[in-house]
Amino acid sequence: MASTRSTALNDVALSLGFKFEADDWAFGGLFSQIDIPLFTRPGNIGTISNILTGQLNGIGGKFFDFSMTVAGEYWPIKQTLASFTPERPLPQFTVAPMDLAHRISGLFTQQAVNVHLPGSPQRIWISGTDEDRIRAAFNPNLVEFLTVTDQAVPWHFEGCPKALVLYRIGHLAKPEEYAEFIDSTASLAKTFLALYGPATAA
Repeated sequence: MASTRSTALNDVALSLGFKFEADDWAFGGLFSQIDIPLFTRPGNIGTISNILTGQLNGIGGKFFDFSMTVAGEYWPIKQTLASFTPERPLPQFTVAPMDLAHRISGLFTQQAVNVHLPGSPQRIWISGTDEDRIRAAFNPNLVEFLTVTDQAVPWHFEGCPKALVLYRIGHLAKPEEYAEFIDSTASLAKTFLALYGPATAA
């Protein structure tokens, strides 16, 4: 029997013209498709559910609930994730608000290293497994965008070759705010992907 949340999100999907699946099986395993740091930390156990798939404002994405139990903790952390497919592969990286970074660093892969970029303020924390690619692609305009975005809402951006994922740690989007969540994350993803890449000469 479908949960109340699944029923409500199915209604949201219908209203937006999106596809809906209550669990991850029909998609062949999003864990295997989206190799982001949040999913790859040894010892973490996670489940994906309530998957909406569709296109809004010119960009397609998958929007889903992710419940994760961290090694050594008893209670799961639940959040709604938005995943978008980039036109070119991204390196594996995490951009997080600095005030949360140290508290949540145990959620992410142990192989990541902190990357300090020129012009990057102390408010955001950038890490990844390929420091050279991150330095080359996170140009000043992208860093400024991430900084301004963090001042408004503390979004997490995570990347891997096949996906750009946005979420707010511990924030599960309510059905009544889901359309706004999709619209906001789609807009942020479009801007991120447009700015991503080596800086060009004026």
